[in-house]
Amino acid sequence: MSNKPIKMHRVELAGVFKDIAASIEAGDSFEGSITYSCIDNIFSVDVDLEELTGDEFFVGGMYRVGNSMGQGGVNFLWEQTN
Repeated sequence: MSNKPIKMHRVELAGVFKDIAASIEAGDSFEGSITYSCIDNIFSVDVDLEELTGDEFFVGGMYRVGNSMGQGGVNFLWEQTN
């Protein structure tokens, strides 16, 4: 099984960054990583940049949430493929 980046509209991507920032400010996220691109394939799997509209990005990554309550959880920004 491998991870494939997901397509995300720019407004949705901005919302992810706002959620990450809010979690960090609240002391609720201790780690994460996100990669996004609309101009180059910077991922380890093939993606077709021609699939994207002018307002979309390919996005991959993860960020932790709920750390202030213990172990917490993870938000994944990948599509699971076989």
